[in-house]
Amino acid sequence: MPKRNIYFTDDLVAQMKKHPDEKWSAVCQEAVETRLRYLELRSDIASDAVQRAKARLATERAAYIADAYDRGERAGIAWAADHAAFDELRGIVDGGPEDEPFDGLFDDGEDSLRMIAKLACGAPPDTLGDETLTADEHAFMVGLCNAIGLRMDGGDIDSARYWEGFFAGALAIFRQL
Repeated sequence: MPKRNIYFTDDLVAQMKKHPDEKWSAVCQEAVETRLRYLELRSDIASDAVQRAKARLATERAAYIADAYDRGERAGIAWAADHAAFDELRGIVDGGPEDEPFDGLFDDGEDSLRMIAKLACGAPPDTLGDETLTADEHAFMVGLCNAIGLRMDGGDIDSARYWEGFFAGALAIFRQL
């Protein structure tokens, strides 16, 4: 049987010495076996719970992903109607594509919000690829997310389809001004 070292505190060793007839190795083995059974059971329960959640939420998850464009469009309309300054709208429209389907403007969902911030703040076209944001661009980005209730930690914020819809919604309002 392979040997392993187990380290105990001085106080624990002192207490163990009060019971010299106890087989401490067996006690440790039993404790480790108990803990391993618990960990396996917990893992099985978690795996089962994940499978149940996947099965239960599969349809809803697929609909959520498919509806990203629609959610973005509604957010773009709401933002343009209730929050956007005229210059911000004009910056997005003037800097964006003339025709749908946006000619790859939002191919990278992770950069879409940054791109919209740069367009809305009037960044020169040759700086649109820059990853750094000016203070105004960052403030716009945070304000936009707050205005439309978008969390800045994944989900729609990283969805190219969402931002295509957002742009289309904002553009629809701007065209009617």
